[in-house]
Amino acid sequence: MNPMRALRRLLGRSDTDETTYRCIRCGDEFESDYRDCPTCGQPYVTELEE
Repeated sequence: MNPMRALRRLLGRSDTDETTYRCIRCGDEFESDYRDCPTCGQPYVTELEE
């Protein structure tokens, strides 16, 4: 399980909240939490803060 997802569950925030992720290397944005960026293949994916 993703550590951030576990923390969100502990704090009461569900995974159904709309979350956007971005690769900090190529800048591609997506809705799913990937370990590696599906566009450039690098492990630089982070959750965007709103």
